[in-house]
Amino acid sequence: MIKKILWGVLGLLVVVVALGFYKTFQVPDDLWVSTQKFPGCPQRPSCVSSMAQDEIHKIEPLRYAGDAAGARQKLERVIGQMQLTAIERATPEYMHIVFQTPTMRFHDDVEVLVQAGGVIQVRSISRFGYGDHGVNRARVERIREAFTKQ
Repeated sequence: MIKKILWGVLGLLVVVVALGFYKTFQVPDDLWVSTQKFPGCPQRPSCVSSMAQDEIHKIEPLRYAGDAAGARQKLERVIGQMQLTAIERATPEYMHIVFQTPTMRFHDDVEVLVQAGGVIQVRSISRFGYGDHGVNRARVERIREAFTKQ
C-alpha cells in the first residue's frame, strides 16, 4: 500500500514538473508586440504591472528625462548587464525580455514600453506558478535602480 502511494506521489510530481517545463517555454500570447495593448496581470500574484490598478500587482512605471530614444538605449544597456536575460523582441519603443530563474531555469517575461513624456510602462510576469515570492517586483525595482543610476 505504501509503495502505491509513493509511486502515485512520484508520478504526480513528474507531471507537475513536466507541465512547468512545458509552460515555461511557451511565449505568452498577450504580449504588447502581439496585441498593441500593454497587458495587465492575471489574478495570480506572480505578476507586477505599471498598468495594474490593484495593490497586489501595481508597480510604478519607470521615469526618464530627455528624449525617448535615449531612454530606450539606456534601458537596453541596463538590461544587457543583468544576468540570465535575453532580449526577445525590440522596437524603438518596446522590449520583450526573458529572464531565467537561477535554479529551475523557468522563464519570466518582462515588457517595457517607452512612452513620450518621460514614462516607461513595465510588466514582469512568471510564465509558470501561482506565487513568485516577490521575484517580479524585486526585478523591476533592480531595473529601476540601475536605470536611475546610469
